[in-house]
Amino acid sequence: MRVLEYLWKAAEDLHPTLPEGHASRVVADLNAHARARPLHEDSKSAQLPALQRAIACLNAKQPYLA
Repeated sequence: MRVLEYLWKAAEDLHPTLPEGHASRVVADLNAHARARPLHEDSKSAQLPALQRAIACLNAKQPYLA
């Protein structure tokens, strides 16, 4: 998990103008990336289970991340 900490802090360095607690913006960006992906052949949606889990986790923990 330390890698994720480093990546999150690097993202904060790249976007210093964003206010603290910008989890909602991260979720919006992740959702946009998911929608931009090509659809899976067998489904009407992109098959991105890890991305969907990350979005769900951020949404659930958003009150604690602000």
